[in-house]
Amino acid sequence: MKNLVFFILFQFLFSNICLSKNIDIKEELELDLNCKFIKLILKNNDYNFHTFLPEEVKINNLDLLKIKSIKPETLQIEGLSDFLSKNKNMEIKLANKEIIYFRALDSEKNYSESGILTRKSGELIHEITKNINSGQKEKKIFFFSCKTSN
Repeated sequence: MKNLVFFILFQFLFSNICLSKNIDIKEELELDLNCKFIKLILKNNDYNFHTFLPEEVKINNLDLLKIKSIKPETLQIEGLSDFLSKNKNMEIKLANKEIIYFRALDSEKNYSESGILTRKSGELIHEITKNINSGQKEKKIFFFSCKTSN
């Protein structure tokens, strides 16, 4: 019950932040991160938000995830996916002392990638959604634990 209340509160607060301003870069950052794969949640025709652990799926750790933000509106992400590395026009870009949040859509608005990195804990959640415009929407939600690489 406690987790459910926290989740609802988090969604409400996070939705208000995202809806109020889509681009808000408050911190200039240049982060090099190593991220360990924790779990995958899969939603498609075969699975309805089924959780897979590292021993059940072959997902690589992120050896080098680079995040760079420049005030007032630049956010670059390299090493998470080719789509995000090449996409310079993200729909949502937020970076501050607590979080980095991003969302990018393809030109047909049928594919999206989004993510949130909690800077204090190092938790990264990366969501990929395919077939947005169809009844066969697919989601992959990846969870990573990230640390600054030296």
